[in-house]
Amino acid sequence: MGKRHSKFSTFLFFVVILVLLSPSTARHARAALSDFNKDGRSDLLLRNSSNASTVLWFMNADGTHSGDKTLWTSKDSTVAATGDFNNNGICDLIKRSSSTGQAVLWFMNADGTRKSYKVLFTEPKTTIAGTGDFNGDGICDLIQRKMANGQMVLWFMNADGTRKSYKVLFTEPYSTITATGDFNKNGICDLIKRDDATGRTVLWFMNADGTRKSYKVLFTDRKSTVVATGDVDNDGICDLIKRNASTGQTVLWFMNADGTKKSEKELFTDTKSTVAATGDYNGDGICDLIKRNTSTGQAALWFLNADGSRKSYKVLFTGTELALIPAPAVPKLAKQSIFGTAGQSMGYSTYEYDAGGRQIKMSSYSATGLLVGYTKTQYNSEGKPIKVSNYSAAGQLMQYIKTSYNKSGDAVNVSTYNGYTNLLMLKVVTEYKSPGKPSKVTEYGATGVISKYTVYDYNEAGKPVKVATYNLADELTGYVTYEYNKAGKQSKVSKYGPTGLLLKYTAYQYNSSGLQIKVSEYGATGVISEYTVYEYNAVGMPAKTSTYDFTDQLKGYVTTLYDAAGMITKVSSYGPTGLLKQYTTMDYTY
Repeated sequence: MGKRHSKFSTFLFFVVILVLLSPSTARHARAALSDFNKDGRSDLLLRNSSNASTVLWFMNADGTHSGDKTLWTSKDSTVAATGDFNNNGICDLIKRSSSTGQAVLWFMNADGTRKSYKVLFTEPKTTIAGTGDFNGDGICDLIQRKMANGQMVLWFMNADGTRKSYKVLFTEPYSTITATGDFNKNGICDLIKRDDATGRTVLWFMNADGTRKSYKVLFTDRKSTVVATGDVDNDGICDLIKRNASTGQTVLWFMNADGTKKSEKELFTDTKSTVAATGDYNGDGICDLIKRNTSTGQAALWFLNADGSRKSYKVLFTGTELALIPAPAVPKLAKQSIFGTAGQSMGYSTYEYDAGGRQIKMSSYSATGLLVGYTKTQYNSEGKPIKVSNYSAAGQLMQYIKTSYNKSGDAVNVSTYNGYTNLLMLKVVTEYKSPGKPSKVTEYGATGVISKYTVYDYNEAGKPVKVATYNLADELTGYVTYEYNKAGKQSKVSKYGPTGLLLKYTAYQYNSSGLQIKVSEYGATGVISEYTVYEYNAVGMPAKTSTYDFTDQLKGYVTTLYDAAGMITKVSSYGPTGLLKQYTTMDYTY
């Protein structure tokens, strides 16, 4: 009996070891995403825009945090991605410089200090679109995205931070990877690809070599996207959270292993809130979420039940100064250059930003690179500009504009001052009918005397229908009326003189997708003077704008090019014969 018991114990020992080493159990052990101290709970990374610091919060099971660690203080760097890149159970991170594009893998210790690092690449126009274990070796891999052409490249990683091999997934400027996760419980990370032109969102089941095994169309909706993933019902299959940007409806999809939806649970409907992060924050094996109000900045940790209902919640912070990271890269304009017909420089402008991504300085230069002048902008605690100052090349203050706001965040007083004398030049005071809807705008001269004022009238839908302007004697000097089509799109704008005589009007036409395709200018007699035709690219962004005179003769046209993030990279102006007149290029940091 003793020997049989001993053999059974030995057998049981090996069974336990095999179970512990099986892919499904190994995955469950790593279920707590972004666990930086190996306690089985997800931790948080935050960026403080007020002091440019990046901080690691070690989370307690009740939603509080302790033992915080400041990683660095730099307005230029942020966390681009996280994952366990050396298979030691401790989450690592990728630090990226927005100015140089250098991406550095930080191997972390359990106390939040850096153990070692490895430079991955230095490419200003390349970002990281996602991470996950795509070959089932226990080492996190990464997806690199080239912003110039939209190419997505999967990097299979070694435990020392070097690249083992790579696989080009696709090269499509208008497609993105919105999420990653193991959706079929095979230990290999899958991905969700979205076509921005159509909103078609597809789950790619992946092979361990980086090829696509199969796919499943999840939905086709331009207004909806997958904002987060995680295993909420603890069945080993990744679930997803879908959000409609138009309505704010945010829904949890419980997934089957074949990519179909098992069931769904509505989390909330709020246009000002989204899911900013997911993870297992109390170590119960059920994925939780962080709901962020984009207006107030409040971040609330929702502890979830396995059925998707909220068990409890904890407010983490309120305010716009803190940002949860990693977060999607927000492109910032770094340089805008103007060129002539022959490609000769006609001048350029450079832009600088604070830690919160707000523009704080714009400098203008001549064609030869000489500083012409610069503008500085200051903001209040809500991130709204309160002072814009214009300086000469020598640093002399030329002019400045001060703005104050009401409780709703609407500008109520905009005053322009002479930089030399600090004397008031112009003041504009705005009264509001409701947030965002002005009822009266009054302009005052330097002496405080009203020069003119404008009154706004709205329809029941809250759209302006009449804007009338009066002089200091309360005499009507003219007015503009607005008309709309059944879809609520502006269809006609008419300008009248003080006696009600029509001076001119503009008519607007749209296609079936609601995109403006033609704008026609008419005189008082109804004779067309000129019109503009708009053409769009695959994702509905203006690609070409052509202007014609009343005889249908082309007067000129403008073309616009974009990068993979949808940012304008080049605007070119042409004459009627197709001769290039001028073009402007835009360079960004990501």
